[in-house]
Amino acid sequence: MSDGPVIEQVVQSGIVTAIGFQILSNNDIEKFSSFTLLVKEDVGHPKLGLPNNLLEKCGTCGSKDVRDCSGHFGAINLPVTIYHPYFVAEVVQILNQICPGCCCVKQDLDKGNVQIETNDKCLRYIKTILKKLQVKMVGKNWAKTERKSNCKYCVKSSVKWYPMIRFKILPRDFSGRRSLQIVAEIAERQLPKRYHNKSPEEVLAGDFWDFVPRDVQQLENNKRKITLTPYQAFTLLKELDPEFIQKFVLNRKWIFLSSIPVTANSHRLSETYPTYADGPLLAFDERTKIYRRIIDAPKKIDEFREHPEYKAQFKAHAGSFVTANVIECFNSSKLHSRQQSSGAHTPGASHGVRWLKDILLSKRTDHVFRMVMTGDPKIKLGEIGISSEIAQNLLITEHANRFNLEKLKIFSQHFITEPIQARRDGKLVTLKKSNDIKIGDIIYRPVQNGDIVLINRPPSVHQHSLVGLKVKILPIGNVASINPINCIPLLGDFDGDCLHGYIPQSVACRVELNELVSIDNQLFNSQDGRCLVSLSQDSLLAASVLTRMDKDLTKYMFQQLEMFSLTWSETILNETLLTGLQLFCSCLPPDMDFNLFQKSDIVNGGNVLLCPSRPQWLTRSEDGIFYRIFKKYSKKGLKYLFRTQETLCEFLTMRGLTISLSDLYLSPDPISRKILLEEVHLAIEEAEDALKCRHVVLNPKMMHVSLNYDYQQEDFRNPISENLSVTKTSIGAFKGIFIDITKLVSLHVRKGNSIMEMINSGSKMNLLKLVHQTLCLGLQLPVRKFPFTIPTNLSCVSWNNHKAHVEPGQSFYAVIRNSFLDGLNPLECLLHAISGRASFSDNAEVPGTLNRELMYYLRDLYTAYDGTVRDACGQIVQFSFRQNDTGELDDENDVVGAPVGAWAASAVSEAAYGALDCPVNGLEQSPLMNLKKVLKCGKGRASTDCAGVLYISPNVQKCKYGPEYASLLIQSHLEPVHFSDLVNTVMILYGRREVQGFKNSPWEIHFHLNKDIMKGKRIDPKSVISRLVTKYATVRKSEVKLPALRIFASSCPCIDIESNENSALCLVATTDSSNLDMVKLEVIPFLLGCLVKGFEEFKRVEIKCTSENISGELFLIVTASDASVSGHLWAALQDACIPIMDLIDWTRSKPDTIHDIFGSLGIDSAWSQFLSCLEKSICDIGRGIKREHLMTVADSLSVSGEFHGLSSNGLKGQRKRLGLSAPFSQACFSGPASNFVTAAKEGMVDGLHGSLDSISWGKEPSIGSGGHFDLMFSFREHFGNKNSLNDYDLKTQASQCGPQDDKPEVCADIYEFLLGFLPREPSPSLHGHVVKKTKDGYEKVVEIPPEHPSIGLWANILDMHASLQKILYRYPIGTCVSEPDRLCLIEALTYHPRGVQKRGIGVKAIKIGQSQEHDGSRCFILVRNNGSEEDFSYRKCIIGAASEISSELKAFVETKLFHMTW
Repeated sequence: MSDGPVIEQVVQSGIVTAIGFQILSNNDIEKFSSFTLLVKEDVGHPKLGLPNNLLEKCGTCGSKDVRDCSGHFGAINLPVTIYHPYFVAEVVQILNQICPGCCCVKQDLDKGNVQIETNDKCLRYIKTILKKLQVKMVGKNWAKTERKSNCKYCVKSSVKWYPMIRFKILPRDFSGRRSLQIVAEIAERQLPKRYHNKSPEEVLAGDFWDFVPRDVQQLENNKRKITLTPYQAFTLLKELDPEFIQKFVLNRKWIFLSSIPVTANSHRLSETYPTYADGPLLAFDERTKIYRRIIDAPKKIDEFREHPEYKAQFKAHAGSFVTANVIECFNSSKLHSRQQSSGAHTPGASHGVRWLKDILLSKRTDHVFRMVMTGDPKIKLGEIGISSEIAQNLLITEHANRFNLEKLKIFSQHFITEPIQARRDGKLVTLKKSNDIKIGDIIYRPVQNGDIVLINRPPSVHQHSLVGLKVKILPIGNVASINPINCIPLLGDFDGDCLHGYIPQSVACRVELNELVSIDNQLFNSQDGRCLVSLSQDSLLAASVLTRMDKDLTKYMFQQLEMFSLTWSETILNETLLTGLQLFCSCLPPDMDFNLFQKSDIVNGGNVLLCPSRPQWLTRSEDGIFYRIFKKYSKKGLKYLFRTQETLCEFLTMRGLTISLSDLYLSPDPISRKILLEEVHLAIEEAEDALKCRHVVLNPKMMHVSLNYDYQQEDFRNPISENLSVTKTSIGAFKGIFIDITKLVSLHVRKGNSIMEMINSGSKMNLLKLVHQTLCLGLQLPVRKFPFTIPTNLSCVSWNNHKAHVEPGQSFYAVIRNSFLDGLNPLECLLHAISGRASFSDNAEVPGTLNRELMYYLRDLYTAYDGTVRDACGQIVQFSFRQNDTGELDDENDVVGAPVGAWAASAVSEAAYGALDCPVNGLEQSPLMNLKKVLKCGKGRASTDCAGVLYISPNVQKCKYGPEYASLLIQSHLEPVHFSDLVNTVMILYGRREVQGFKNSPWEIHFHLNKDIMKGKRIDPKSVISRLVTKYATVRKSEVKLPALRIFASSCPCIDIESNENSALCLVATTDSSNLDMVKLEVIPFLLGCLVKGFEEFKRVEIKCTSENISGELFLIVTASDASVSGHLWAALQDACIPIMDLIDWTRSKPDTIHDIFGSLGIDSAWSQFLSCLEKSICDIGRGIKREHLMTVADSLSVSGEFHGLSSNGLKGQRKRLGLSAPFSQACFSGPASNFVTAAKEGMVDGLHGSLDSISWGKEPSIGSGGHFDLMFSFREHFGNKNSLNDYDLKTQASQCGPQDDKPEVCADIYEFLLGFLPREPSPSLHGHVVKKTKDGYEKVVEIPPEHPSIGLWANILDMHASLQKILYRYPIGTCVSEPDRLCLIEALTYHPRGVQKRGIGVKAIKIGQSQEHDGSRCFILVRNNGSEEDFSYRKCIIGAASEISSELKAFVETKLFHMTW
């Protein structure tokens, strides 16, 4: 066997720059198909790829593996031509725009349209002129008419009837299946007056339907309509102007369909392996079954031809049957359907999005690993431990150059036992010896110590969940070991969480990981400003215990622990008293100064002067000590943090910490435990009493109960359970007292309790959870009401009595007095399970949905070089990412190229995920749902869901009880009161009462009104009568059938004083009609529905309080009714409040939703209110987010000048308003099938500007490091003259935090990467001269002798590019270059692909000219000795020179230097 390299072929690749959407015509289907299906068995034909039912290989390409053959398309010729289902509506629209007789356009508003701007004085003169041009004025549009004088449809005949024709779609066929047929019918429903007493069939012209070819099989029983076949529609459309059709359909070939494409076998067929079968069997999906039915359609059509019922309309039924199957085939697409349990397909966008995500959007790479993570405090913060066995299987690419060639050879000799895979000149080769490695090869080697990898713990809910860690190979199992501090950015723990690792395969990726996502470059959380890593859990607990130790450390223990610290103090070792604070000081920087809350110093000169009582100074907050260390020492602070952690973990190991059941009992002895439980039970009873008292005070119906306060009365408990709003307010009273129970823990806990040490240090757990574990569970609130009523005492006896209706119950809340330590009875366990987990399960999908929607809105936003925030299409979203408190721009803090949109989206998403920990129940507002409501902006709600918020004026709040009285007055003024709300009884009496103006009034209507209700609502009987009379008179003017009415107050003998109706008032209404039914069915319902006070635009007016405490501010919420016009609630509310406008604070009052605020007050007010509501909702969750992130969200949703809600419709509306077209991105968000069809019908082209679009199609995203710029610099200028300072030096020095003489690592990596492609080490040279340095540091130019062997005149490719480009732009057009430049160009021409043909018989001169292929661009023109001229491109010379070195350098020059894509 030969020892040489084994060479394999490589498939050519390219870069997709854009994707276009179009509908396949019949010719396109025939062109792209590799096989035409004729019989049902052809659905699995080998020509369509693998798997198939005949051969073991593909019949088209011959491949035997599915991974090598993606399949081939086929085609099915339809037995009849049908309308294309996507264009039936457009065909009907076209036919309704033309005359069926002469095929002229009825009203063409575009072609022949004359746009004239004029005034009223010359309209008459212009109209006279336009009549001569046969132009008709229609409103403000002008339409040219082309009617023919002999057209019987255009010119109405006086003998025969030629009515107008209307075309419409018939959605269902004869069998009820969905089928799109076009029907032409007579539009005029009534006959003209001259044809009265005749039927339409008698007066309709006999040749009326002759505008289409008659079909002997097309007979209609009803002559008023016919079914239009595709051929008949074609005869009408072929006479039309193609430009007119193009207004509706871009390509007229798309209108009809005679064949359909068949997807490849790999997308439809799957192999199954039954137990008792000789081999694999093919399983068909639903679409394949439909294909079989379409192929078998001719047999069904033959049955129609012979069937007597369908014979008359044979062609219509045949086309309907084929159309129905084609529609079913289109709807069975994986983009358009969802598989149900029954096997049927129904439309659904969710399945389409999921399939698109799995196929195009999912992460696919072979260089990944997934392992369970474990903790190891000995591993550094920037490292990850991987076993050697797994490291051998993880390959990384490395470019062989003269700097790492020997290193790669040594590595391959000592660490690799198998042949090396490499890529040479674009081809994959296997190198069996280390000496076979050459410069320019791309080596695939296993990862080793120091290689950086990307680590992610899904889900990626925030920016810092992507971390770059360096590999450290350890002799461990198949797990990944990380430092426990790294659990903070990864949001994970060691209970089985998995890490995903990605191996970077290019230098650019490794540089990005080092500079962007490594731990030392993510010291601070960009979302809330805190430091990303700090002491946590065990190390935080050890720090708290160490700094608060009462006893001194022994000298042996101190020396053992100080070995892990950074400093060594001889003074401390000479002291006799060694404390924990002194040990902690040895871990801090020696010149560290630290104070808490701007008070006295805690750390001065590296010495801890005092230990704060609270552990905040040890956490990662902005007041923490490590936050100050990172601010002062930057990356060096990680060393202090790691050493501190090592010392603290070693101290905790030596000291020890145990948690036992004795820690859960809290008290040191049983007697103390008993006293503690008694106090807890008394506190619970007191909390329940406070809840019941609040019920009595707030519920007006319970006033009579408050006089006789007895908890055991049934009539007391039932009204409480019915009033939900009162119950919500009463819960606050219970919680206010229950908080005192947590204070009992600190009073009765024994000293040295391990759980309390963890709580006090902020390591784990909290007091509320400890109370639940050891004392009582307390109040339990379900998401909705409990499914059954429960007794007050949760015991078996009370439960049995409650079921026997002996004890009352309620279903809003439960109070569990037992704890987990004491045990729960079955009823308590059931109630806790219902209230504990139901809140999480109901809203578990909301954070994921918000995260997905926020990312689709914001992920393409980045900071540009001018400081603005733009999206991928260049649209400006913000003028600056950060603003100071005064609102002025703060450009100094802007980070160029930063993905600020993704930062903002992940920040809000993390808060949404954190809201799942907040309790959600039916009696309290959910912070998560409040956040969702704010982001949706209230758009898409019904008009009855709109509301307005009114705040009380500050002038009123100065008075005693002023807000209360003002709230009641506003509520009384606005709240609608109908007549039915005041009426207790309605009676109709027969009484011959004499009423002036009525000749006969036999019926009297008596309305008995409740005086107490009228008094409470401040309604006067006279105002009631006035309102009823006015409303009745207004309606009676439009409806004459209503009788005349008189209303007056009168005494009524029917009011029984003894029946508690002494407070009633009687209103009598009399009519002049004796029709009793009209009185009962018309008059009485109308009067009861009349509004006697308030405004009908409002449904209800509620008084609310900003908090559950007494000190909360009162405000009112006014809800719209059905009579309110959408979008006009705030205007109606302002008009209604004119009489009481002094009681309202209009500076704070506003509509309830952002959408309504925008419609009423404008975009500025909506933006400010949205930002305020978003900040409040985030604060309610308990998370802190920087204001600039929230401003980015607000600006993104309102960038079009209108607030669009966070939804698919909102995103579509925003892009439509901005004029942006991104059908692929929109399809990935929702409705892929409908979005793709719409884009194809309109012929859209998606430029793949977004990050998701680009990555899905293998294109580098245009944000971040892949933005619209390339950083180019000259190596000679940077490394040649150390005294000179260029732009790159300024940037690198500005980014350095260490000493000034450090060499920039990034620049060195790029320099080594590019120079590594050179096979030798040439000195920088130019134009036949070489540059050498003297001892004094000066440059000396030495001429190269002719016999000196040289590959070229340039040091490298960049030098060659810069030299040729300077020559091109140095001379004016038409000027010949100088002799040195001519020799340089002749040298470059040797690398041209057609250099020999270009030179010809010899080069006389070279001049500067303009390219004929590219207008306005310069090029070199070669003048031969015979006078002939030939142009050539210097770029092709550079690419040719790069290709002689390596294919990798050629690809780099094409993509990076010249931006060439194909």
